[in-house]
Amino acid sequence: KLAEFDGPLNLMEREGSLFRELVKEYWSHASSSAIK
Repeated sequence: KLAEFDGPLNLMEREGSLFRELVKEYWSHASSSAIK
């Protein structure tokens, strides 16, 4: 049963880290433009 969940969980984890990178990049741009 663990093998069944291995794929989806790994996919979610990968997409989650990718999403975090996007959010981090967005906030760095947003905050830098707000400071100006």
